[in-house]
Amino acid sequence: MRNVSRAVIGLFATMAVAGFAGVASAQALNINALAAGVAIPFVTSVATPTSALATTAVITNGSAASRTLHFDLINGDPNEFWEIQSWICTLTARETMEIVFTNDSSGGSNVRFECDDVEGQSGPPFAGNDGNVASEAERGVLWVTVENALGQTVGENILFADFTILDVVAGDAASAEAAGFQGGPVNNGDKKYDFNAVEYSRFPAALATNFQAPATWDGRLLLFTLDGIPGLPPAVRARLLWYNDDEDFEDDAIDFKCMAFLRYSDIAPGLGALTTAGHMSIIPVTEPLSAIKRPLLCYNIQEAPLGGSTLRSCAQSTAAFIRPLPEPSLDTQL
Repeated sequence: MRNVSRAVIGLFATMAVAGFAGVASAQALNINALAAGVAIPFVTSVATPTSALATTAVITNGSAASRTLHFDLINGDPNEFWEIQSWICTLTARETMEIVFTNDSSGGSNVRFECDDVEGQSGPPFAGNDGNVASEAERGVLWVTVENALGQTVGENILFADFTILDVVAGDAASAEAAGFQGGPVNNGDKKYDFNAVEYSRFPAALATNFQAPATWDGRLLLFTLDGIPGLPPAVRARLLWYNDDEDFEDDAIDFKCMAFLRYSDIAPGLGALTTAGHMSIIPVTEPLSAIKRPLLCYNIQEAPLGGSTLRSCAQSTAAFIRPLPEPSLDTQL
């Protein structure tokens, strides 16, 4: 366990005075603010003899007092059913918790972490020891929220998190901020998380990202949704327009369930072979079989200017994703 520096504590104090650390009206998603819900994507696999992926994450309790965090690990593997494993941890004031996702021999992941008090998948509560969760997922999303002593979800904006995807064989790594959803004016306390600007901020209506070829790992997009119910893997479809530096463009589509980790060349051969800079626009569209348009988030892995890889969240449009009933939500209480 690690404690944040005095400089960061001073930042928390400044945010609290400005009204960012408490519950505020949630409008559009802002990953740069303290949040009531945090989505941390992870990837683990032994892809080739020269490539093995792992993910590490750190999450901080920015409150001046202990808080209990609720964790839902969502299985985002292809052809799986979005199964969820849950546990809780108590973090002391300003405490930072590290989480490590590594591949195991059965094709799933081992999830290791430490916090003051653990209860759930790891067994009975214990203090100051490592927690361990065995997951069948090689990729997925860890959704983290805040709860009170009665186990009810609260919309308190106190969390922030970062994650790093590592290629432990190639010796490469890339980091980014996790997606933090701000709490809205009302939270009914259950484990159905509504992204409607009442419980949590809305998803963006569209996303965009720059790229600069050639890119490490062939250039990749990491995409996922939080809109669905365990046991029913959500199908996502998006329109992807990609442009070169002369604004020549191609209009393609991407389809996935739950989560995707796509090479540029998987999206379009021309995009994978592009030798100039450019950008991509990603717009959710109606999925043909379900007639539902689902919101998504994305990260872009590409070559860093000075070598190695960089991981950045996709830029968000100014508009928020709004869908008629049912509104986007993550329902883990079934």
